[in-house]
Amino acid sequence: MIPTVTNPLGTDYRQPLTLTALSASSSVTLNATGSPVVSGLKYRTRSGSWQSYTTGTTVSLPSPGDYVQFWNTAGQLSTGILDCVQFAMTGTIAGSGNVQSLLNFSMQAPNSCFIKLFQGCASLIYSPEFPATTLSGACYYNTFYDCSALLTAPALPATALAGECYKYMFYHCSSLTAMPALPATALSYHCYKDMFNGCTSMASMAVLPAPVLA
Repeated sequence: MIPTVTNPLGTDYRQPLTLTALSASSSVTLNATGSPVVSGLKYRTRSGSWQSYTTGTTVSLPSPGDYVQFWNTAGQLSTGILDCVQFAMTGTIAGSGNVQSLLNFSMQAPNSCFIKLFQGCASLIYSPEFPATTLSGACYYNTFYDCSALLTAPALPATALAGECYKYMFYHCSSLTAMPALPATALSYHCYKDMFNGCTSMASMAVLPAPVLA
């Protein structure tokens, strides 16, 4: 059973990570490199029930509005750049729901948990939600690296950052026009390093309220 999880503002985050086709003949695949923790991965499509997911399996989304949802009953996923999962997509895809469903809806982001998760997904135009409030080192490293069609960035509510947590997160997201709010007041080494490097369409900047920089 999907657990009941609310964020500190009371918003219900029980909606799993959802990837919806906006064009015909779209597809989604979750690939594994090395030995990430994938034994608890499950998925379901628009008319289906939850079933085990084997990394490397392509889920076809033939019509606009078709979608696939992912849930991981384990509290870990990727553990480093050599042991990680990474989506591959075709067509046009909108992300929604809670990415923390890949960590059984925990509100924590462990070390390297979403490293490279959507890297190179030129089909992705909208991001799912990233509601974790407790971050660990490199948790979002390269998460949206080179997502050249991404139009919106997720809210990032954490107020205390870990080393390299947002490093290269939106690197070369050349369609992104606005930064999300960055409310963190406690920073760590390289936490924002090249986070928006190559975001050539960026028209507005976020205020950084941290009184002391790392």
